[in-house]
Amino acid sequence: MKLFTVLTLGVVLAVPLAASAQTSPTAPNPAMSMSPEMAAKNAQIRTDAKAASMKALSPAHVTAVQAVVDQLNAGKIADPRAAYQQIDAILTPEETSAVLAIGAKMRTDMRALMAPPAGASGPSSPPPSERRDEGATTRRAATAGAVLTQLMMTPDQMSAMRARMPAPAPRPT
Repeated sequence: MKLFTVLTLGVVLAVPLAASAQTSPTAPNPAMSMSPEMAAKNAQIRTDAKAASMKALSPAHVTAVQAVVDQLNAGKIADPRAAYQQIDAILTPEETSAVLAIGAKMRTDMRALMAPPAGASGPSSPPPSERRDEGATTRRAATAGAVLTQLMMTPDQMSAMRARMPAPAPRPT
């Protein structure tokens, strides 16, 4: 009887694990997919932000920032945060402010693109203050280096960079 209980418990635990092992973590989420029109608008927002960011930098700084992004893309800089810091050190305060404003506008425009039309019913996210548990960590504020890196790398390059990164350390409980 004990053997039967142990085997049953093993099967009950193994089946969900086997099923979850078969799903691809990089498989697109159908709920998050965009229509071709939305994807085109999203790409245009990104293109406009990149052009505005490059225009906000001096030519020498554009070249220097591109060199750091190229090193990150080639894997010569392993940690993207180190690249962000190098880029932040290159920029003047005026360039930093301009890039951060452009990044904020890009995020706002992308969120507006994803928002349901006015009057449409459907699931709605609660305000940020209600989404997070008390004491939960929040996202770091974007730096100009992070914004420029995001804009200067293609989405495929960003994915490849994330794949090279080591897994984050577990959070203390």
